[in-house]
Amino acid sequence: MAVNKTKWQVRFRTTGDILFFESFSVCGIEFQMNGDRDFLALMDLEVSHDNFRAAADLAYENLMNIFTAITLIHKGNLAVERSSVAATPIKEDTITYEIDENGNTIKIINMSADIRMGIHVEARLSKKVKMDENKICRIEKILAVSENNEHASLILTLLRIDSPYSGFNLFKIFEQIRKDCGREKLKELTPKTQEFSISDFTNSLDKPHGVGIVHSRHSISTGDISKPMGIEQCKSFLLELLDNWIDIKIALLNESKV
Repeated sequence: MAVNKTKWQVRFRTTGDILFFESFSVCGIEFQMNGDRDFLALMDLEVSHDNFRAAADLAYENLMNIFTAITLIHKGNLAVERSSVAATPIKEDTITYEIDENGNTIKIINMSADIRMGIHVEARLSKKVKMDENKICRIEKILAVSENNEHASLILTLLRIDSPYSGFNLFKIFEQIRKDCGREKLKELTPKTQEFSISDFTNSLDKPHGVGIVHSRHSISTGDISKPMGIEQCKSFLLELLDNWIDIKIALLNESKV
């Protein structure tokens, strides 16, 4: 008895202050130029049910993961602007039928959704980004790590909130890294280009005379900080620490495939 499968083709129109130089493909999603500022993100999904909203939600999740990875390879200078997202209802445009090599019926439904996906740089300045082969490869590796590591998956989620680089969120991301590698291994990941230590980073996030009362985990300062860090310094420190941790996870993932 043939098993009905549904093949979905999902299309998102993305706009925002980040501009790509040219069309590119990453993790099976095609980003095609659509005028001067718009891009179309095209992807195919195949599921064993007819819930096209579930398919659309999955496609949106895949798209957001890629955008979040883009922020990482640009050292956090970009940020996903979730407040500008507005999608029109998914609709079935055309329906065709195919039979695959196993005799299964595949229903092909072309779907479209218009999403204003704002990705902005600080101070809302437009920025053109070239997605070369090295960046695309890095994105694919980051997403591969997130699929195999719960902490990496949670970190991508934390990077997609409205204020990803607040003091509270920086500490949450740090906790995920520390939980995964342990305190001793964490010392080896300390950014070599920074003059600060892990203790400087955590103490500065704890106390208002470090990152300020808005970003600090506590409102009252107790004790001194040997090298106080501001919020931008904490952000830079954490992103470099995160980069070092991802490098290790990629290496381990590669070893497991040998």
